[in-house]
Parts: sequence; structure tokens; C-alpha cells
Amino acid sequence: MIKFFRKIRQKLLSENKFSKYLIYAIGEIILVVIGILIALGINNWNTENQRKNELTSSLESILEEIAITHSLTTTDLKEIDSVILKTQKSLSILKTKNIDSAYQLKNTLGGLVYLQSFKFELPSTMRFIEDDNSKKLENSELKTLALKLKSEISFLDFYTNYATTQYQSLIEPYVVKNLNHAEIQNSTTSINTGQNIDYADLIKDLELSNILNLKLETDSGALRRVRELNLTLEKLEKEIRKELKK
Repeated sequence: MIKFFRKIRQKLLSENKFSKYLIYAIGEIILVVIGILIALGINNWNTENQRKNELTSSLESILEEIAITHSLTTTDLKEIDSVILKTQKSLSILKTKNIDSAYQLKNTLGGLVYLQSFKFELPSTMRFIEDDNSKKLENSELKTLALKLKSEISFLDFYTNYATTQYQSLIEPYVVKNLNHAEIQNSTTSINTGQNIDYADLIKDLELSNILNLKLETDSGALRRVRELNLTLEKLEKEIRKELKK
């Protein structure tokens, strides 16, 4: 093809047909420009197509993580709700100052030794938030929800550390000193060695009351945050599915 065009140029020059040569040269330049534009268009199309494929793959991975995390948080909500209920019952018993009701603490203080972890791993989601492709998304709601999710995950990670410190520094020392852990936990993995606890002595125990209230406050805060996380997960899933349909 190059030899063909070269022969035409040489023929036009040898015949002193400059005007025709000029027209030919301009035409050749136009053809070259068109060829370059087509090549650039194809390259841009390939680049954009690759970006869309990568984005689709990322969003599908995030959907998988959302499904797993949502399942975990749903279970966590049921468990922590049960713990809060037990703590509230314990405080209600203490509030009555009724010694005859003290034995019921054996069935309610189990919530005191319950420690829940809210550390969630969503590597694909975290990578997506930092990825350049996500910044090019026109769906601002999706980006906002992804950032909100990241913030909520970080807070619950902080909560887990706080609750663990609270348990280790306040709750566990009190339980070891004043309660029969196996009895109140009622777990198949613990062995009750039979030490009797006089629950009537706990009715006026200010330290126990304070510890229960602190745990109630911590667990209630976690319950609200996990509910918010669940709602964010549901909204994010909806936006991702909308994006994948485009």
C-alpha cells in the first residue's frame, strides 16, 4: 500500500503536475488523520470497555460481600437484642430491692458476660472506594453510600475495641470475684463446680448496678449502629443493582 502511494507521488512529480500532486498530498494527509482518529477511537473504546468490565467485576464482588455481611449483622442484631433484654431485666430486679426476686438474677446476669465482636471484612468494597474507577462513577448516591459504609464499619471496629476493654477492665474482674461464671452463663462448655452465690447480697450492690448500666449503654449504642449498617447495606445493594443494569 505504501509503495502504491509512493509511485503515484513520483509519477505526478515527474509529469510536473504540481496542482494534482498538491491535491493528492492533501488527500493523503486527510487519510492519515482519519486513520489516526479511527485508531484513537478504537483505543478509547477498548479502554472504556475494559474500565466498564473492571467496574462490573468490582460491583459484583461488593454484592457478594454485602450478602455475607448482611447475614452476619442480622444474626448479631438478634443476639445483642437478647443481651440487652437480659441486662434490662437484671436492672429491673435490682430496682425492686426485693430480696425474694434476687434468685432471678441467675437467669438474667448471663448478658453481662456476653461479648460480641463487630469487625467486618469487606476488602473488595474498601478497594472500590479507593479505586480511580469509582471516582468516575456518575452515580453519586452509590459513592456516598460506599463512603458511609466505610465510616460505619470503622465505628463498629472502634466499638468492638471499646467493648472489649470495658469487659476486660470492669466486667470480667467483677464476675470472677463475685459471681459463678458457669452458673450465670449456662453454657455447655463451662463446668459448674457448685459454689453457691447468695443473689440477695447483690440486690443493693451499687458496683453491679453501675456495670450493668454501662454495658446497657454500650450495647444499646452498638444495636443502633448495626441497624444503621444494615440499612446502608440494603441501600447500597439497591444502587449497585441499578448501576449494573445500565
